[in-house]
Amino acid sequence: MKPLVMLNLAGLNRRLLAHMPHLSGMAAYGWQADLGTVLPALACSAQTTYLSGTGPARHGVVGDGWYSRDRGRILFWRRRNLLTPVDRISDAAAGYHPGHPGPAATGPATAVIRAAQAILDGSRPSLLLARVDELDRDLQRYGPDTPAAVTAAATVDAAVAGLTDRAGSGDIDLVVLSEYGVGAVRHPVAVNRLLRAEGFLEVTTGTATGMEYLDTVASRAFAVADHQVAHVYVPDPADHAKVRALLEAADGVDEVLDRHDQGRHGLEHPNGGDLLAIARPDAWFSYYYWLDDTRAPHFARGVEPHRKPGYDPTELLADPASPELLGRAALIPERRGTGFRYTMNVVPLDPAVVRGSHGRLPDSADRGPVLLTSADRVPAVAAGGRVAATDVRQVLLALRDPA
Repeated sequence: MKPLVMLNLAGLNRRLLAHMPHLSGMAAYGWQADLGTVLPALACSAQTTYLSGTGPARHGVVGDGWYSRDRGRILFWRRRNLLTPVDRISDAAAGYHPGHPGPAATGPATAVIRAAQAILDGSRPSLLLARVDELDRDLQRYGPDTPAAVTAAATVDAAVAGLTDRAGSGDIDLVVLSEYGVGAVRHPVAVNRLLRAEGFLEVTTGTATGMEYLDTVASRAFAVADHQVAHVYVPDPADHAKVRALLEAADGVDEVLDRHDQGRHGLEHPNGGDLLAIARPDAWFSYYYWLDDTRAPHFARGVEPHRKPGYDPTELLADPASPELLGRAALIPERRGTGFRYTMNVVPLDPAVVRGSHGRLPDSADRGPVLLTSADRVPAVAAGGRVAATDVRQVLLALRDPA
C-alpha cells in the first residue's frame, strides 16, 4: 500500500493557491475543498481537532496556550498527545507506522520536505504527517495582501514540488491542508494593560532589576493573549460582568464570549477562560502587561515562547535597530562554551510591526483554510465541496483505507 502524506501548510488559503502552480495543478487532477476550522483558529486547536475528529470542548486544546489552574501557570505549545484522552488517528489507521506518531518535521519548507522525502525513501510509513510554517510566518511579518506574501507562496510551492511530483507519479497519496488563513492587521490590543489600568491585574517586581512579572495568583483578572483571541481568567464570578463590560468597550475587540457563549461554539472546557475575547478583523491581542518598557521582563526582548504569558508574533521580526543582532550573535558559542547563559535582546517591543494574524473565524471562504489532495476518491464527508474540521480525520482514514 502506498503511503499517505498529510502536509500541513499553515496559512494557506484559496487566494494564495493562484500563485502556487504545483499545488493547484495537483488539485486539478485530484480534488479540492474549503476546510472548516475551529474557534479559536489556531495551530494546536486545529491540529488536534483534525487528527482526533473531536472539538476543543472534548479534547481540551483551547488554543496554543492557556492557564493551567492545577499548576498555576500559563502553558504554551503543550504536546497534544500527552494532554488529550481522545483517540488519535495513529490509533485508528490500520498499519500505521509506529516510528512516526507525529509530524516528520515542522519549520521551513525546504527542510521539512527534505525530511519527509528521506522518511519516504527509507521506512515508507503508511501515514506520514508534516507541517510547514514558513508561509504562516511571512504572512504575519508582511501581511497576506502584499508582494511578499506572493513571493512566500511561490517559494513554498517550489519546495513542495518534490512531493507533488511523487503524488503525480502514483508513488504516494498527498493531502495538503491548512489550519487557518491569515488576515491583515494594523491594530494591536494590549488587553492585559487594560485590565491592569482598572485594577484587575497585579504584577510582582524584581528587587534588583525593577522588572515586572505577571502575578496570576494575585490578579482578579488576566488574559492569555493568543493571536486574535484571548482567554480571560476571572476567578471571582462577581467580577465577570465588570471585566466583560471593560473588554467589550475596548477599541479592537469584536466580541466577548462567556461560558454559555463558548458552549455554542463547541469551546467550553475547564482549560478555557471564564471569558473569551475575540478581536475584530484588523486587530490582534498582545500579551504586554507592563506600562513602561524599562520595566519589561527579561524575556520580553528575546525569543522565549515558553516563558512569555502569551503569544508574541514580534519574535518573527528581529529588531533591525538592535546592534546585538549580528555582533553579539557571534559571541554566543564562545560564551556558552565557558558556561555562561546568554540572552540576545533582538525582539522589538513595538507590536505595530505585526501585519498578519489569525484566530477568529474567517470572514470569507477564500481567506479560510483549504484541503486538496492528489487522490481521485472523494469521501462522502467531502462530497459537498466543504470539509468540517472534525471530518478531516475521516477523510484521511478513508484515503488511507478506501475499502
